[in-house]
Amino acid sequence: MKKHILYLFLLPFLSSAQTTTCLDSVQAQARAHFPLVKQQWLLRESASTTHTALNRSYLPQVSIGVQASYQSEVTALPFQLPFAGVTIETLAKDQYRAMGEVQQLLYDGGQVALQKEIQHRMTAVEEELVNVELQALREQITELYLSILMLDEQLIQTELVSADLEAGIRRMESALRNGTAYRSQLAQLKAEALKNQQRSIELGSMREGLLKTLGLYTGIAYPKAIRLERPEALPVSEQGPSLMRPELEVFNAQESLLQTQSRSTTVKAMPRLSLFGQGGYGRPGLNMLKNDFDWFYIGGARLQWNFSALYTLSADRKVNRLQQSLLQNQKESYVMRAEARLIHLRQESDKTEKLLETDKELIALREEIMMASKAQLDNGVITSADYIREVNAADQARQQFTLHTLQLLRTRLQYADYTRQNNPSP
Repeated sequence: MKKHILYLFLLPFLSSAQTTTCLDSVQAQARAHFPLVKQQWLLRESASTTHTALNRSYLPQVSIGVQASYQSEVTALPFQLPFAGVTIETLAKDQYRAMGEVQQLLYDGGQVALQKEIQHRMTAVEEELVNVELQALREQITELYLSILMLDEQLIQTELVSADLEAGIRRMESALRNGTAYRSQLAQLKAEALKNQQRSIELGSMREGLLKTLGLYTGIAYPKAIRLERPEALPVSEQGPSLMRPELEVFNAQESLLQTQSRSTTVKAMPRLSLFGQGGYGRPGLNMLKNDFDWFYIGGARLQWNFSALYTLSADRKVNRLQQSLLQNQKESYVMRAEARLIHLRQESDKTEKLLETDKELIALREEIMMASKAQLDNGVITSADYIREVNAADQARQQFTLHTLQLLRTRLQYADYTRQNNPSP
């Protein structure tokens, strides 16, 4: 915890000069900054405290009691003794007793040990639920990161479009000076350049907003000029690794808890054996015929057996079996949905890879057409509107390639999140 606190304290100062970052680093920073991480430590501390309290059940149990009473009638002989000079004093109706008892548990049928194990299983379930939340955070950070990467690529495309439009503007200005072009054609190019500039401003504003959101999760104020490195992910294969999700760990932990709880029905019906010792001072003592204050003690063994637990033993076991069946049904339903998700991701990956191949060919053709249109614009064969159309077509082809590239990356990362493929534990 001290390391985490020191790390969080130094992060703002260390990040001020940061110009690049990567997805793994951002996810680690978000995890360290996320308040829910502290809950895992609190759960372990709570479990440790509970175990300590349960262990004290094996210590001698000491109790002290003081009693004062008055009763309407006391024990007396119903006849007189036939011996001369022999009298038995009548007991006082007001009685007093101060007594202490020490009890040492010898055998409890395994109740304390079972309670400790149940507590351990319950803590494991809670920790796995926290891991599910952390996995959701991880996926949310990935989406934010990829969205910023997409905006970065779109900003690069606007710069390329701006360069192509500026080249057209220079050619049109030269043609206008030579009297081979119209001023309206130049105005069209400049208007398109301004429109592209507006798009760049919008993309920059969206990027700044996403960076602030990312900074909220990580506790770091990222500079506007920070560069996000593109993450790598292994290709999706048909014979990929098996499904591994924190949700499955929750089901497994819940199954272990139910199996442990099923033993409690038997343990509750077991007897308890203990030693005890009582001692005190009062009137009367153990000699009921002595009407004076006196010391007394008693010791022995005590066997307690609560047979009422047997009444519901069969019903409790049936309820536990039904709960296990219900949990198994929920687990199977989740696995089916997750496997369907993996099939969808494999199909998306295959489709996107094929689209990328055609995107490359389309970009080459569109750029070739655009380069030809530049020469045609110089010679007055096409208008500025025709040139703008070709510039936008080339831009659209490049954007589609970028979109499909990041879609493939997103699909591979999502597949890795379902299989822990080249992916650290959340």
